[in-house]
Formats: sequence, structure tokens, C-alpha cells
Amino acid sequence: MGRPGDFAIEIVGDSMLPWYPEGTILLVRPNIRLSSGDPVIAVLESGEVVFRIFYEGSGKITLASLDGDEGHTYQFDSKGNAYVKTVYKVIQSMRDEAVILKAMRERGLLQALEKYAQL
Repeated sequence: MGRPGDFAIEIVGDSMLPWYPEGTILLVRPNIRLSSGDPVIAVLESGEVVFRIFYEGSGKITLASLDGDEGHTYQFDSKGNAYVKTVYKVIQSMRDEAVILKAMRERGLLQALEKYAQL
């Protein structure tokens, strides 16, 4: 499903466990419109690169972790933010996305994260 300009990135760390274990390869597409619930790669102002789930509320952007640790979730104002340099949409991984999304829905995880779209 790759296109010119897409790139691959490998997950390091455990903030997206158990859904995306360390070593998972992600296909990332720059310059594509994001929607709440999209998996994304974000480059923070510090240079740190993180894999999170994107949510946009009326005044806040949330990059949510899937591991349940609120310390791994980032929130910032949608306007005038200097915290995030760029955000890219993850369009595919080496795992079965449909199975992952179904399992997250069945466990109530996606519904729990939707609170971030209300901010």
C-alpha cells in the first residue's frame, strides 16, 4: 500500500502494548489529513519520536498511549502549539489492523479514548 514519500519506522518501547509490540514495523504517510482515532507518528519539539493515537477536540490535541499510563499521553492546545513539530498518519503495520481494532473495541479501549475528542 506504499506510495512515493511514505516511509517505514520500527516501534521501540512499550507505550503501545499489547497492541503494537516493540519491533512492529509501521508504514507512515506524510501530508495526509488526520482524523480522531488515527494512529500517528509524532515528532516532538524535543526530537523524541512517539507512536500514539490522535484525537482532536475543540481546543486540544491528544496523542494517546494505549498502555493505560496517562503519563505516556500528550495533550496540547490545537492553536499556537510549539510542543509538536509534525504528525504523520500510520496507514499500515505488519500486523492485522482490522483484528487489532476489533479487539480494542471489544475491550472498550477505543470508547475510553474517545473522551479526548471531547476536550
